[in-house]
Amino acid sequence: MDYEMRFRFLLVALVLSSCVSQPPDSIGKVESGGTKTRGDLSGSMVLSRDSTQRYARDITYRVRNPSCDGVASGSAFAISSDTLVTNKHVVEDGAQSLELSTWDGRDFTVGVSQTAIVADLAFIQTSQEIPVVANIGSDPDVGSRVAAVGYPMGGPWTLSQGRLVERIDGSVYGIAHEVLVFDAYIAPGNSGGPLLNRAGDVVGVVFAKEAQGKEYGLAIPVSLLESVMRNGFLETTPVAC
Repeated sequence: MDYEMRFRFLLVALVLSSCVSQPPDSIGKVESGGTKTRGDLSGSMVLSRDSTQRYARDITYRVRNPSCDGVASGSAFAISSDTLVTNKHVVEDGAQSLELSTWDGRDFTVGVSQTAIVADLAFIQTSQEIPVVANIGSDPDVGSRVAAVGYPMGGPWTLSQGRLVERIDGSVYGIAHEVLVFDAYIAPGNSGGPLLNRAGDVVGVVFAKEAQGKEYGLAIPVSLLESVMRNGFLETTPVAC
């Protein structure tokens, strides 16, 4: 698709805004790593297996940000025993704390987050140990199977499968890097959730979708996430209200 036409598309950031509120906890620094990982991932489309779905569920969190205009809801995933990744637009313009919840209804709160200057990424730290951590993969090839994981519409955890359609210049979307275009279904609330490959490894961070045509999803590739973690292009998210 012609890049200039993308400017004429309405880019939908996948954050769900509502008018509800819930409880908040703590934070620190950013590091990558992994502890407990998934089980057997061999077989056809492994993402359909119970063990892998359990792993994908366990690494993914619902994020609620009590912002100045209500409560914004997105998704996040664990990259270490005390750090989660989400989108910058999920956590900005908020209060002093964020509310996190798991697929099985456990809630906890965290304090100020750090955001990336070069991309729509944010890192949330918690004083509570995260039991299951994502396996970080590599940037996927065009045509490969992927799955978008998160909490669309602020509702239950979902996993939606599709393929990587193309890799495009991210400057069209304000990101100084390539971004991934995929056709798995996503909706408001998916922002910040992981894009997984068929082995269950994180290959991207969902951040938006195009609102016309086939409504392709957009993700920041994992190579950019790793670069941000390595080089530390971070700033503390300001408290807006």
